[in-house]
Amino acid sequence: MLGAIRQALGRESAQAVETGAISRQEDWGRIERRYRQRDDADGETLLERFEKRLEGLGVRVLHAGSVNDVVGIVEQRLKANAVASVMVPPDLPRTWRPEGEGVTLIEDDRHSAQAINDIAGVITGCRLAIAETGSIVLDTGPGQGRRLLTLMPDYHLCVIHADQIVGLVPEAMSQLVTAERTRAPITFITGPSATADIELSRVAGVHGPRRLEVILVAEA
Repeated sequence: MLGAIRQALGRESAQAVETGAISRQEDWGRIERRYRQRDDADGETLLERFEKRLEGLGVRVLHAGSVNDVVGIVEQRLKANAVASVMVPPDLPRTWRPEGEGVTLIEDDRHSAQAINDIAGVITGCRLAIAETGSIVLDTGPGQGRRLLTLMPDYHLCVIHADQIVGLVPEAMSQLVTAERTRAPITFITGPSATADIELSRVAGVHGPRRLEVILVAEA
């Protein structure tokens, strides 16, 4: 069907793209775009705008001056949220892992959905973040773990470096389509999980964590 659409529009067939006759990136570059692709807003930094959007979505934002400050904030937030068990991706940086008493730290080793559901919280990094929408993007890359890992626990603590923040959705998509992990599942997280029924009764935690907190790291 997509091949028929391409031919009708005078573009190369989907088969040509699949077989490498033309590259996906070349095909992507030919799409006409009239929307804003770069962030040109004045007055506030990307970090400031991202933080403002997060707070508007009900996300608690913590600040770390460097990666060395992360673990102390992690331990404080786990205690504050009464998170007694936390699961982390196997490649989560050691400098992010809590070491204090009172918290059971578990590395994800292809645990079942039920086992992950029984865990109180999860700590991950991210692929990038979008200032304009306050969204966090995961692509199962380093420090992020499997998609299932961030959908089951009730509490998600995400560590984000300032240089991972882009201004607009098109900027994020540009990075995602050029990355090596273009076939990996991609998750956009915009605030804690919530939904509403036809009578507008809001329910939290239906399809993801009810509580989302972010640690913004200013420097590497």
